[in-house]
Amino acid sequence: MRWKSWVFGALLASVGLAIFPRPALARPERVDRHHEGFFARVSVGGGWQRLLAPDRGNELRTKGATITVEGALGLSVERNLVLHLTGHYWQMVAPRFRSDEREASGGKAASVVFGPGLSYYFMPVNIYISGSLGLGFMFMERPAGVGRPGVPKRNFTSDGGWVLLVSAGKEFWVDREWAVGISAYFTLSNFPEPANLPVWAGPGFGLRVSATFD
Repeated sequence: MRWKSWVFGALLASVGLAIFPRPALARPERVDRHHEGFFARVSVGGGWQRLLAPDRGNELRTKGATITVEGALGLSVERNLVLHLTGHYWQMVAPRFRSDEREASGGKAASVVFGPGLSYYFMPVNIYISGSLGLGFMFMERPAGVGRPGVPKRNFTSDGGWVLLVSAGKEFWVDREWAVGISAYFTLSNFPEPANLPVWAGPGFGLRVSATFD
C-alpha cells in the first residue's frame, strides 16, 4: 500500500540523517578585541568647579557649572595599557565670585592643562580607568568689588600650576576600531595668580560622553 511506502521512505530518510548528519550552520567568528597600537579619545560634557584663594585675611571663592572637553593621544605600551598626552579644558558658565563679605557675578573663569597620562582597559568588558598630571593655566576675570573694598575688576592669566585628573568610564564597540562611551571625572587644581598673589585651588567633577579610536 501507498502508506507503507511512505513509512518505509521516512525510515530510510531518518537512517540517512543519522548516518550522514547535516553540516552545522556557520557561526559568526568571535572577535576578542583589545586596545593596541595608536590611540585617540575625545570626551565632552559638563560638570562643576570650585576654587578657593586666601587673600590677606579674606577667602576668595568662585564656583559654577562647567563645560569640559578632554582629548588624549598616544600609543599602547602593553596590551590594554595606553600611554598618552592629555589635554583638558573647562569653562565656567555664569560663575559666582565671593569674598568673606561680598558677592558678585559677571566674571569669567576657564582653564587649560596638558600633561602625560595613562589609561588601562579591563577587557572584554571595556571599562577603563585613566589618570594624568599636567601643567595648567587659568584665565580669570574677577568682577569689581570682590575682595578688599575698592578692588577693581581684574583680568589675568595665572602662572603655571598643576592639575590632577582622574576618570573612569565604560565604552561600547560600534566598529572594529571605534567605540563610544560615558565616563565620570574628578580634578584637583592649583593655579597661582601672577606676582605672588593668591593661589586658586579646588576640586571639580562631572560626566562626559566619549569617542575612542584604537
